[in-house]
Amino acid sequence: GRWTARPTRSCGSATATSSRTSPRNSMRRGSGTWTGTAACCGMPWWEEGTPVNPVGTLNPYKRTEAETIAWCEGLKTKSNPSGGIYVTAVHNNDYIQVREVDFKKGAKSFEVSAASVSGGKIEIRLGNVDGQLLGVCDIHSTGGAETWKTFTTNVKKVKGVHDLYFVFKGGEGELFNLDYWKFNK
Repeated sequence: GRWTARPTRSCGSATATSSRTSPRNSMRRGSGTWTGTAACCGMPWWEEGTPVNPVGTLNPYKRTEAETIAWCEGLKTKSNPSGGIYVTAVHNNDYIQVREVDFKKGAKSFEVSAASVSGGKIEIRLGNVDGQLLGVCDIHSTGGAETWKTFTTNVKKVKGVHDLYFVFKGGEGELFNLDYWKFNK
């Protein structure tokens, strides 16, 4: 099927693929096939202000590609030579919103694959960028912008379906790149 991006506020870009697993939380199913990157701000349905409902809930206990975004602030996506796509241009106070995350009975920990020269932190929040803080994941230098390592942190237990926000904190310049994330029971 065809997937098209739908933000709730203005942003720089969104990436969609015809995959039915990685973009399902942020994309709307239509007909035909489409793969590529689209500028968010120029899409006419966003200007009309008509919200698009999520196609379902997201299972946070499965590996989720970092570019699975309902909304973002200040981020870009980039592909690497092996064909993978990751989130880049992460700066202080940028964020990712993921809609309709179903925690069911609750998570114990969070893990993320990141690559960094300088490092930073990911605040894991519910509802909005200043919402309930579930945990903070420290991202340390991995020795390179494409040298990937897995970082983990414990999180407060939360049940049910929530919008999830990853709020990025750190110093000046680009903090790190993100490949994927998941929660553990």
